[in-house]
Amino acid sequence: MNETVPTNIRINARLKDQANEVFSRLGMSLSTAVNIYLNAVVREQRIPFVLSLDSEKSEEAPLTRERR
Repeated sequence: MNETVPTNIRINARLKDQANEVFSRLGMSLSTAVNIYLNAVVREQRIPFVLSLDSEKSEEAPLTRERR
């Protein structure tokens, strides 16, 4: 069995709540979702989605647009 370690990250409160709603409907926790993401990063050796500076071609979250 793999050892787990506590990890602290800073997340926008509204974004976290919205994500938790989605994960809840999928039957998983935020922790499980983050582990799925990190496993994909390690397996694929890349971020498992396209990153783009072209806002017309990318479907950015509102929070991402607010930071610009």
